[in-house]
Amino acid sequence: MDSARSLVRVRPTGNVAGTGRGAIVARIEAALNGGDLKAAEAEWDSLDDTAKAASKSWADSLKARIAVNGALADLSSALTASLTGTPAAAGTADTAAPAQN
Repeated sequence: MDSARSLVRVRPTGNVAGTGRGAIVARIEAALNGGDLKAAEAEWDSLDDTAKAASKSWADSLKARIAVNGALADLSSALTASLTGTPAAAGTADTAAPAQN
């Protein structure tokens, strides 16, 4: 049994309370699964410096995705406004992940 325990690593999942890396990563994963990229970014920001350094390239990709989603939403709003003749509200884009079909 001890050899099996050395092979298996259990980590928390879902919206877990706590300030440890495991709890934060679980909340990041839950936010991503729910399409809430900004919540995932906010959770990542609460990681300790060592964990942030190890995951910086991932966080940079997440931030780029948030920016792209925002730009696409703004473009969509502008195009809709152009087609309907109503003014578009700038900067009100939702930066959540787009729905997957």
